[in-house]
This record gives sequence, C-alpha cells and structure tokens, in this order.
Amino acid sequence: MGFQANVPDTVAELISRSIDFNRSLRKIKASQPNEWWQWYPYDSLSSLLNLEPILNANWPRILDALAAGPLIDIGCGDGDIAYFFAASGCKVTAVDNPPTNYNFMAGVRELRNLTGLAVDIREADIDKGFSIEGDDWGLALILGILYHLKNPFYVLEQLAYRARYCLLSTRVARLTTTGLNIQNEPVAYLLDHREANNDPSNYWIFSEAGLLRLMRRAGWRTIGAISLGSERSNPVDGDADERMFLLLRSELRSAPATIRLLHGWMDVVAQGWRWTLKNFGFEVQIAGDRRPFGFLLGFNLPAVITDAGKAILRCAVNGIACPERSYATSGDHRYEAQLPEPVDHTKTIIFEFAVVHSADFPFDSRDLGFIMPSGAIQGISEKILFWLD
Repeated sequence: MGFQANVPDTVAELISRSIDFNRSLRKIKASQPNEWWQWYPYDSLSSLLNLEPILNANWPRILDALAAGPLIDIGCGDGDIAYFFAASGCKVTAVDNPPTNYNFMAGVRELRNLTGLAVDIREADIDKGFSIEGDDWGLALILGILYHLKNPFYVLEQLAYRARYCLLSTRVARLTTTGLNIQNEPVAYLLDHREANNDPSNYWIFSEAGLLRLMRRAGWRTIGAISLGSERSNPVDGDADERMFLLLRSELRSAPATIRLLHGWMDVVAQGWRWTLKNFGFEVQIAGDRRPFGFLLGFNLPAVITDAGKAILRCAVNGIACPERSYATSGDHRYEAQLPEPVDHTKTIIFEFAVVHSADFPFDSRDLGFIMPSGAIQGISEKILFWLD
C-alpha cells in the first residue's frame, strides 16, 4: 500500500495541512541559515494550491493513486512536497540531479535531518537514463521540470511504465515570440541558450495541443487539465508566463488482473497478432479489492472489413450489456466503457464481445471478427490490449 491512515480525507484538509506544513518548513529553514549554500527560494508547495480544482474534481482517483503504491517526486528541489506527503503517511522517493538542483541537493538532505521524516533520496539524471531502482509508484509528481528536460518524451514514456498516476505542471505558450498563434497546434518551441530566465537548462516549451499530444503518445491519458497565467503567453518573456497542470493516468499500467481467454480466439501468428472470431470472450480476476473506474479493449480493423461498411462491437460484462460502438474506418481502435454497477469486481468477471460486419474473407472460411494486436500492458497477465482503469 502507498499510504497509511494519516492521509487527508478531503481536498480541503489536504490544502489546509499543506499550508500549515509550509509554514513550519519556512520556520525551520529560517532558523537554519547555511554558510555554503542557500535554500531553494521558490514556494514548491504552492503547486498543490494551483492543483486544487483538479484535485477537487478527481479526489477518488488521487486516493486511488496514493493507495496503489509509493509516491515519487521527480525534480524535488528541497523536497518540500515530498516531506509533506511523507508527513501524511506516504512512502516517498525524492529524485533530483545535483548539477541542476539549486543547492546540489544539500537542502533536501538537510530537511530529512531536520524533520526526521523518512524520505528516500535519489540522485539521477533522468534525461540520460531512467534507471531509478526500487518500487513502482502509485503517484508520480513532475512539477515544473518538464521544460528542463532535453528528452521529455523518453522520460514520460519510461515513467508511464512505472507509475499508475502522474501530477504534472509545465510552462506552455499560446504565441511564439513573433506573435504566431500556436495554442491549437501540436508543437513545441526549442529555447536558445539562456533565452528564457537566463537559464541554460530550459529547453522545450510546448503549446497546449502539443503538450496534450505528447502525453497521449508517451502512454498517458489526461484525466484533468487547467491553465493558469497569461492569456498572451509566449515561451520567453517573464510577464507572458502560462502554466498547465495535468492529472494523468498511465495506459501502460493496468490495474493488476489475471486474464484467461475463453472462446473465439485464433492462434497467434509469427508477427505477434491474432484474429478473433465474431464472438469471443475472456474472464478477468482483479487483484486486490479496488474497483476499476472502467476498462478498455484495443483492436485493429483491417480495410477488408470497413470497405464492406461500418463494423459494430457489442459487449456484455457478466451478461450485462454495455454501450454498443460502431467503427467506420480501418486501423487501430478502442472500445471503452464503465464497469456495470451490478458487477462484483471481487469475483471472476466474464467479458463477452460480438463483432457485427458484412465482410467476406476469401482466404478463410471461418467467421472472423477483427485483429487483436499483441499487447504488453503491465499488470495484465495475457498479452492482449486490455486495460483496467
């Protein structure tokens, strides 16, 4: 488990505690001046205040994240947020890179001595290799450091394999420095040396659309998003700063479950995929007592099917019908639905699917459904593209 009974019951309690904890940290830091280094000068815990609308809208998911495993704070600064969650009973790892940390990580180490809180401190340059050993995480914090990464796609994808949820913030831009509107274009601006804030460690400033596409391509689903700051933001000017805050759910990590294929599955071919028949099914045994928010099945529709008209996919879970979906184009698709309320998630669950299409297959006399690619979603025992939210 990621937390103990000391975790706040509500967002209001979380915010109230963070304000009190922040006040205590300020007193501790003020009473401990250092001759050789200085404390990180910015208010890290204010990120929780900025995230309050997302936390309020998604509090059950935040509790789910904290229950799913330990917390990791990447780019921790002095570790203010890491120590706050440690004080709330969470198992926490704090990660930073000494050469780019404000005080070469002296602050985060000193706070461990001064607070007596058990935070696991790690040194890592995640741009050069995401090799943080130890537990996988229920919640990752990556607040205010994405634009300091040379390789943000690599870091986010690797993190999606290790963490169930992520809270992320970064600077975004609506306009370029020449006034070109990029808000709805999936692009990023590469900063020149010391172009922004006289800081050579700043690299990528994404547009809003670019940031959201990056998350999706790196294996994350955006659950909540807000923007704060200038409505005329650009990548460079201090008075044109805008920040985007995201709650993300990894689609590379399922809630853990064991799957057993039932009827309607063809043999796996050399390329790693297989056909289903028009009617196929599998059973799922969820690990633990957590009820999933929903489920997803990924599949591929070849052109031979969609050339003959749209395809329809029907689903029943323990005999209870889920919404019917139709697909008119070939390629990769997803079927998504909520787990029906009457389904007891603590017992074996039967998923049954029916594919309706009018295609003929001259190369095969069997009643083929669609193509199931081979998946590798962590937490799921069978390598099919099935994911539990």
